[in-house]
Amino acid sequence: MLAPNRRIQKKNIIIQSIIFQMQFFIAALICYFKGYLVIEVTNRVVIDGLFRFLAIEGISVATISFVSSILNRKNLSRFVLINILIFIPIDALALAFQIFNSGTIILSVTYVLPFTIFYMLFHSNPVDEVTGCMNKESLESKIKLLLLAKLDFYFAYVRYPQLNNILDNELVNKIDGHVAYAVNYLNRKIRHTTVFKVNATDYVVVKKICRGDKSEDLEYFLTELNKVMNYATTAFDEITYFKAICYRKNSLITSIKDIKEINRHLLKNYTTEFNTKEFVYLDDQKIKKYAQERQIISVFEEIREGKKYLDERVLCYAQPILRVSDKKFRAAEALMRLEINGQKIPPDMFIRLAESRGFIHTLTLCMVTKVCEFISKYDSKYEFDAITINISATELSDSRFFSDIMSVIKKYNIACNKIRLEITESEMFEKHDVVKLNVEKLRDAGIEFYLDDYGTGYSNLERMTSQNFMTIKFDKSIFYKSLSNKYTEEMLEAIIELVKKQGIVTLVEGVETEEQSSFAKEKGFEYIQGFAYARPVPIEELVEYFNEK
Repeated sequence: MLAPNRRIQKKNIIIQSIIFQMQFFIAALICYFKGYLVIEVTNRVVIDGLFRFLAIEGISVATISFVSSILNRKNLSRFVLINILIFIPIDALALAFQIFNSGTIILSVTYVLPFTIFYMLFHSNPVDEVTGCMNKESLESKIKLLLLAKLDFYFAYVRYPQLNNILDNELVNKIDGHVAYAVNYLNRKIRHTTVFKVNATDYVVVKKICRGDKSEDLEYFLTELNKVMNYATTAFDEITYFKAICYRKNSLITSIKDIKEINRHLLKNYTTEFNTKEFVYLDDQKIKKYAQERQIISVFEEIREGKKYLDERVLCYAQPILRVSDKKFRAAEALMRLEINGQKIPPDMFIRLAESRGFIHTLTLCMVTKVCEFISKYDSKYEFDAITINISATELSDSRFFSDIMSVIKKYNIACNKIRLEITESEMFEKHDVVKLNVEKLRDAGIEFYLDDYGTGYSNLERMTSQNFMTIKFDKSIFYKSLSNKYTEEMLEAIIELVKKQGIVTLVEGVETEEQSSFAKEKGFEYIQGFAYARPVPIEELVEYFNEK
């Protein structure tokens, strides 16, 4: 009947029980032979002494349990201690009543009722009797009640990853004892605080904010919480670090789902995978950033679910590319932008989110759709060779990519050679075999490829030329370095010469000044892209750079 966490202490409990029973048995024998327990009176057997003996014995056991619990209170969970302080005195009073009222027999109540109450509490309640922590279901109920009552609170999520590696039951017991001590400490030091055990490694601390709480209470709460978490790393050699996040209820939190999302966001973006202690508090600046990211994800979800690939929030810009031989703009690179409620979102922010949350394919389809719409509308009126679109190697490894791209091209009834795809050199060779297969499949359909950002650190001439790219775009970093470094300049010249021998077109990006432009022409680049000639414009304005037919 013991709770699971107590069964491992079975041996000690049996020894203590035997000691109590031996003491009880010896005392009972002495009292019996001295005639205190049973008395014969005129053909009647009076057992009032037996009742008093049992009651006195019960009071002595209750007293020992009560005193030992008080002395050991720091190692007992608050939940267990409170129940001991309530039920043992009640039981003792009932036993005292039995001593002085032999006419009423309530002995059975004094052990059956407490036993039933404790059994129900330990086996049918949401509290771990060893640590005093509430469980995961209790956490959800607590949050729901706080939200329903519109009460303010602090929420702290604490993770000890190394707890997963501990197999020694004795050590687990010691750690549970430490947790119980920590729970008691927090309850004594900080009002309206509840600790929850989410799983074997994760704990949650919820502090309800009440009227009268001062602004400095937050700092005190964080200080005490950090003190408790650090204590575990000093008490046990097996625990050397923790990951913790903390924040106050805000307008973004309306449900348990919101809290889980914030936890995921904070743990991923503000803690590392290194085995170091990290405690992050979500201040106003982080809340603002998270709110923006959440809004972006919501937009992505709406676009994907509704297949709204012409959504106006995904902006398609394009930067014209100059052909050096005749000084005409014959192509352009499509550039993705995002605007939500009039606010432009930096590409490095929304692209990272799209890649990490699985929306990058949706955004690529938006760009392909908008580019195809432009080509369909203006191909018969203006002279241009193609529009290029940036894609990731992840998409080229996706079985849906080819069919999705081709379905958009067929929908707008345009020639495949009007679309060109750009992929960065580093991504191209991460999944070389799979990507190569898909590149060949798309190329067979008439779509050519640009190798983007060549010279950023992953350059490999053999692999580069083996892929049969139509165009290689040199990154501005190697181009800029060539302007001031003779060795890099000579290397650049050699690569350009080799590439041209392979029949590959050369293009340089990032040309912003007249000096850079002259240098690019001198080195033999066939196409130039940069602010020196044209800045990115909404794709509809590309027609201003193309010649009419």
